[in-house]
Amino acid sequence: MIVRLSLFERMLHALHLLPSPVLDGFASVLYGKGLALATRRGIFEQCSRGPQPLSSLARTTGLDASALEILLMSLEVGGYLKVSTRGYGLTAESRRWLLRESPHSMVSLLGYFETLHRRWNALEVALEKGRPESPYYDSFGEEDWRLYVAAMYELARFMGPYVLPRLTPPPGAARLLDLGGSHGYYAAACCRRTPGMRATILDFPGSVMWGRQIMAAEQADDLLEYLPADLFTMPFPSDQDVVLLFNIVHGLTPEQNVSVIRRALDALREGGKLFILDQCLEGKRRSDLARLIPLMVGLNLLSEIGGRTYSAEEIIAWCSAARSVRRRRISLPGVTLIEAVR
Repeated sequence: MIVRLSLFERMLHALHLLPSPVLDGFASVLYGKGLALATRRGIFEQCSRGPQPLSSLARTTGLDASALEILLMSLEVGGYLKVSTRGYGLTAESRRWLLRESPHSMVSLLGYFETLHRRWNALEVALEKGRPESPYYDSFGEEDWRLYVAAMYELARFMGPYVLPRLTPPPGAARLLDLGGSHGYYAAACCRRTPGMRATILDFPGSVMWGRQIMAAEQADDLLEYLPADLFTMPFPSDQDVVLLFNIVHGLTPEQNVSVIRRALDALREGGKLFILDQCLEGKRRSDLARLIPLMVGLNLLSEIGGRTYSAEEIIAWCSAARSVRRRRISLPGVTLIEAVR
């Protein structure tokens, strides 16, 4: 939770007299759950029609008015709602991120966070054993896959303007392979920018089913072919010009990453490019936000699948079979893009 501290509160914090564990371990966790619930219950959608009185929001959301008021007041403190004599209205923050029709919507991502909240109850088991009892996707039903793919699509849509300009295909590129590409956003964007290029997306069957629907709605399904398969059992199509490995490394062990990256490089033609995007561990020279995001992603992936986050240097070392490897800087905290040329 990002909350403004007064000058006096900042002084207390600097002197270690403000109990930060209470904010981190109680207020922030509960606030996140409340924000996700408010989004799912349609509070922000209702307020997008204009300021809404408490009674109206209670009626449309089906929540108890006196209980709802506590949540609404909390959302106002966090900067997601503003209060006037006419009721509760949206702020610039909520209008940008928390409306389904916004091009910047994170509604599905918050819905996916709710599923994570439940699974984090088993984090201690994963910390004890180094892995969960079973990977998250073993228990996924159709609705779980839908929400997951929609959430990853929203995240990709946010990151796209920062990442896509760095994805420079080799001259004459016509074939792209997206490993674990689910929603198809990056593959379709690359094809649209490169005349004659077509892409193949290899991912789990449950992910592919919903990715097809998203790309059909984006009128990009003619640019893409889907291969519903496991990353470790399906042979990769050969003679590719570009291979994307986005947000996959953090879910694998070092040994699995070495294997997948070698196979990805083998799938490229001479001069073809492998792009690896992930949340990488950063040193103290970077901001606290840039350091914290990969660590939290690592804890989540440990809980979800037994994964973790790695440094850019580790990933670069796994690309030893490439002709050249370089890190491409992008202006997103904690996110790294690596380009390897066969």
